[in-house]
Amino acid sequence: MAPKQILDRNAWQWAEKTDPSKITLKNVLTAYRVTLPTCPVTQGACRKNCVGNPNCYCGLGEKAWMDKNLDEELKDALNESSKGGKRIPGSFIGLKNLGATCYANTFLQVWFHNPEFRKGILECGVYEHSQSNCDNTDIVQESSSLNATNVVKHLQLLFALLSFSDRQFIDPSSFIECLNLDTTLQQDAQEFSKLFISLLEDQLPTKSCYQGVNLIQYQFVGHYEYVTRCSGCGQQSRSGSKFYEIDLNIKGHTNLAECLQEFLQEEKLDGENQYYCQFCLKKHNAVRRIHLIDLPPTLNFQLLRFVFDRHTQNKKKLLSYLQFPEVLNMNEYMDRSGDNQRSDLIYDLVSVLIHRGPGAHSGHYVAVIKDCNSNATYQFNDEEVEKLADSRFRLDKEEITDGSKLSQKKPRPLKGYLCSQNAYMLVYRRRNIGRDCSPELTLESISPQLQFLVQMDNQKHEESLRDQLETRKFYISKEREKQELVKHFYDLLQHEQDTERDDMFEWISTSWIKNWLAADSMGIISPIDNISLRCPHEKMHPENVDKAKLVPIAAAGLIFEKFGGCFRLQCSSSMCHRCVEEKCQFIHSKVMISEDSKTITQLLKSTDLLLDCDTSYWVGKNSLKKWRGMAEEALHLTSVLPKENGEQENDDDDGSKNVNMEMQLEENCVFVTYNSSNDGSCDMVDDTSSLEMSQMPGAEEGRDRSEQDSWAFNEDLLCVAHDSR
Repeated sequence: MAPKQILDRNAWQWAEKTDPSKITLKNVLTAYRVTLPTCPVTQGACRKNCVGNPNCYCGLGEKAWMDKNLDEELKDALNESSKGGKRIPGSFIGLKNLGATCYANTFLQVWFHNPEFRKGILECGVYEHSQSNCDNTDIVQESSSLNATNVVKHLQLLFALLSFSDRQFIDPSSFIECLNLDTTLQQDAQEFSKLFISLLEDQLPTKSCYQGVNLIQYQFVGHYEYVTRCSGCGQQSRSGSKFYEIDLNIKGHTNLAECLQEFLQEEKLDGENQYYCQFCLKKHNAVRRIHLIDLPPTLNFQLLRFVFDRHTQNKKKLLSYLQFPEVLNMNEYMDRSGDNQRSDLIYDLVSVLIHRGPGAHSGHYVAVIKDCNSNATYQFNDEEVEKLADSRFRLDKEEITDGSKLSQKKPRPLKGYLCSQNAYMLVYRRRNIGRDCSPELTLESISPQLQFLVQMDNQKHEESLRDQLETRKFYISKEREKQELVKHFYDLLQHEQDTERDDMFEWISTSWIKNWLAADSMGIISPIDNISLRCPHEKMHPENVDKAKLVPIAAAGLIFEKFGGCFRLQCSSSMCHRCVEEKCQFIHSKVMISEDSKTITQLLKSTDLLLDCDTSYWVGKNSLKKWRGMAEEALHLTSVLPKENGEQENDDDDGSKNVNMEMQLEENCVFVTYNSSNDGSCDMVDDTSSLEMSQMPGAEEGRDRSEQDSWAFNEDLLCVAHDSR
């Protein structure tokens, strides 16, 4: 279809040569563009809607409904109900990120995947009821009023849900609230780990122990000594200490062995930092070093990747690459003095905690964890849990920074080593503890209270999935209902396209049709409103044809019955002949004025024009300039009909010295201008107010009249005292 500008011009081209009093029905139908061909919808003839053609129904939003496969959507919804939203048997599930709680989620997953720690937490007796025959009501009341300070209860329930829930991920809100953590602020992950382990150690019940030792102490606590040797007497002093994790400086180091050697190397105590020897009873130079005494089954290395920058007075992240082994032999780092002769300190890497991002105050935390039972490796990213391709750790996609020049080229790791610039915590597990592991827990092996809470949560989740399915099925049924309505509507449009459009068609607002097709099936559709299309004569305005579509009465009745509406516009009775006549008069006058303008311009330029007092008239200079506006006001052309394209007419249509004519030449009028102006401007004269040469007024008196703001044509030439009228 031709562009809108061409359609607009073709609709009124006939008016240039048509007398407004002799307009035919064919002219009216052309003006309303009723006779334009219909654009076929099924063939996709139009890439977008032809705005200037009321018979084009393409590109209004119908394609989305025509192509929608609701049977497939219903099938997918049923599949989601049976599979989606539910945990795959034997798989692990994630934890919901509550805003900025990814750091807590990673640690919770690491602790949960420690089999001994998980088993110890689930078997501790915090949920045991005082009465052995308690009913479910007591359990519900107890679970709904969890002590806000009892971290163990929240952690136990969270571990039970991670173990036996049917959900794909767990919401840890109650656990986070128990710790009074701000979900909008990202905390220091390493500090969180230290504080939580310490808090958990204090709150674990005394009977929650492993071989007579507190669970936390058994799993995570190791011991080392500060050994200080005086250079004066050679005596050594020992000061024992315990650790939950080993903090390693990584600045300037390329592998874990270098970090451990720095951690254990001798420190010189001299100058202001001299050592006070208890044997010499005075200060001496000395050397101090750390001796590792014993190591826990779970060995945590905190890599000090976030350091304080003295220049910026802020924390920054070290993006240097560090290599670390998948199998770590700690025997060479142990103190072999006395009875400490263990040789079974072989550790396997089981977890790597990753910080994504270039800065210390922002970014995202994920965990890569190896399952001890299946030996498979998983990546835990909040709600998402991804099983990696093989049992080896794959950290390549974690090495993503901001792309700045500070990012180093990744070195090729040694065999059996991994390399990362984003790892901030390494978790190793001692090999020989496998024989101490008991079989995996089942739902029946945990306390009845926890069993009931898990079952209650699973039941709640099942009900939620059923509600979601019913909602989805209802939504699809509504979608199908609307799809059928749209298809029926367009079938009627195509079926009636060859019908005489002046008899069996109605005008419908295009904007309403677009809004109806754009809304989903659950959206509220307003009644059809054609009021904006009407003209002052309560019919269809010909200027609004590009804002409406001409649809068959059967199709119009279909949607009016469904949605209601007002101001129905049947094609034959709604075409306004008066508006067409006014527009025709406007166009016709413009054409005639253009022709008159050329004629008058030629007359004014003619050197053969003979002037005499009987056949010539005086015309005021200002009237010659302003006649067009005065003529339009007199004919109501400006107010009755809007200008095309919403713009005012140009006063320089033909570029002939502002000579634009609005009225025809009268037979007995000759238009002249007294040659006293410099611009030579000419304009039209109204013979009813013209002056013969014998009635020429005085120049001084006429000047006063020409300066008035409001005057009729040629009044600027009259003197006040001797008005010829």
